[in-house]
Amino acid sequence: MPDINRLDLEHQKKMLHFFKKDLVFFDLETTGLSPAKHFIIEIGAVKITQSGEFHTFQQLVYPPIPIPKRSEDIHGISNDDVVDAPDAKQALKLFFEFIQGSDLVAHNAMFDLGFVIKESQLHHIKLPKLDVFDSLKFARSIYAKSEERPENFKLPTLAHYIDFTYNSHRALDDSLATLFFWNHCVQKHGESKIKKATEKSQIFSTHRVKEYQIQNHSKYQLLGEIIETQDKAIIIYNGGSKKGQERPIKPIALIPLPNQISLYAHCLIDDVYKTFSLEKIDLVKKA
Repeated sequence: MPDINRLDLEHQKKMLHFFKKDLVFFDLETTGLSPAKHFIIEIGAVKITQSGEFHTFQQLVYPPIPIPKRSEDIHGISNDDVVDAPDAKQALKLFFEFIQGSDLVAHNAMFDLGFVIKESQLHHIKLPKLDVFDSLKFARSIYAKSEERPENFKLPTLAHYIDFTYNSHRALDDSLATLFFWNHCVQKHGESKIKKATEKSQIFSTHRVKEYQIQNHSKYQLLGEIIETQDKAIIIYNGGSKKGQERPIKPIALIPLPNQISLYAHCLIDDVYKTFSLEKIDLVKKA
């Protein structure tokens, strides 16, 4: 892993030029892919401040369910590792203190925010008021018209693209990878391109998040089962360019967003990852 001192004061200053607040890059590890059924087991974050400081945050979390073997195989965190860790209520309070007064960045931020929103509301913890940015959207915008571009926009691929070696699927390491990828883009590309990509990457503000509830949607249970078995599905979606047509997807997670529960899925027609409002899904069936 590169020395964190590689991010010198001038680099921080240039990155923060596009933000009004301090900036926190964060990542979670979880027991599984669906916020509705799974829980946080690690929080990692890196903060750069307008005054030139650099801080890190790393906290294991004790979940209310055992860590499944298939999840442990991904991140390497076992039940023994978290047995003495604080629960999500304590861990999130510490994390919220760390991010207070900052803007927040994560790679594929909807996924991580879904868990944060769910668990904070389950434990009656108030979310700090901040804006959330997605480095996945940022990367796609930066390389939208570039001939020289990464093979895909997964975080390990982006890290390899900028020659950043790290321990993938651990929260602090993924946070550092996200930070250094963003820094790489800011130092390499012009101000107007970075400004446009940053604006496109903002997904929402947490002060707009309403109370989280599992909706009694007619498709909710079937989608949950398909996600659990990691199968493919066919949906008819009442929106987008393929409105009313059958669309093959691989469902990944049901995610609580500000005003609804959404399905996050790999759209197999376009080969992109999208969110679909459950209220606009007219049909679900296993592929």
